[in-house]
Amino acid sequence: MTTDSNCSATINAVVGATSPGEMITATATDPFNNTSEFSACLEVQNGGGGNPLTLTSAVSRKTHGSAGDFDLSLVLDPASDVTVEPRNGGPTQVIFTFSDDVVASDGMISSNEFTITNAAFSSASIAGNEITLNLTGVVDQSVVTIALSGIEDMNGTPLSGDNDVAIRALLGDTNQNHTVDKPDYELIEQHLNEAVDSSNFLLDLNLNGTVQKSDGRIVRTNRRHSVP
Repeated sequence: MTTDSNCSATINAVVGATSPGEMITATATDPFNNTSEFSACLEVQNGGGGNPLTLTSAVSRKTHGSAGDFDLSLVLDPASDVTVEPRNGGPTQVIFTFSDDVVASDGMISSNEFTITNAAFSSASIAGNEITLNLTGVVDQSVVTIALSGIEDMNGTPLSGDNDVAIRALLGDTNQNHTVDKPDYELIEQHLNEAVDSSNFLLDLNLNGTVQKSDGRIVRTNRRHSVP
């Protein structure tokens, strides 16, 4: 590392597992093993020196043909509400965003970090403060639940709080009222032949990038389907 004209430099370092109340200091060593004096001490806060690691958002992502990816924001409190995913296949890719960069506590993100109902684990990956979870075998007219565990930040601080995410899989429920019915069909009729954008992507049930009569036929086929 090279310092500036004031002999200063910014150093970003990942510190191993620590506990609140412990003190951290540092020295600088040059290529000839000459060592500086000890730096000022800093007290560890919250086991890692920062704020608690929390889940800040989650989305159900679908690719709508050439129109690209569109994300449905998920409610993070299943006790208050559960988001309806009306598009084909239900939730198949869920992206979790955290308050800081994350790692798996066992060193490898896998099915060990997820407890899933009404769907099967396919794969998962970590990039910075995001985890992408791929699902298969989602059952229509069901509630898919995903519980996270074994996730921590770069300082070893574990994920805090209740981190269950629930998603209703109900193909055709464009207005997300938990039942596939005439208003869902009428909503598609109002937007026929529109290219998919951020305002109408839930109407493109078959994910081809355009709101079409074929989406309306999906609603008619699934009429009266519901999920609690």
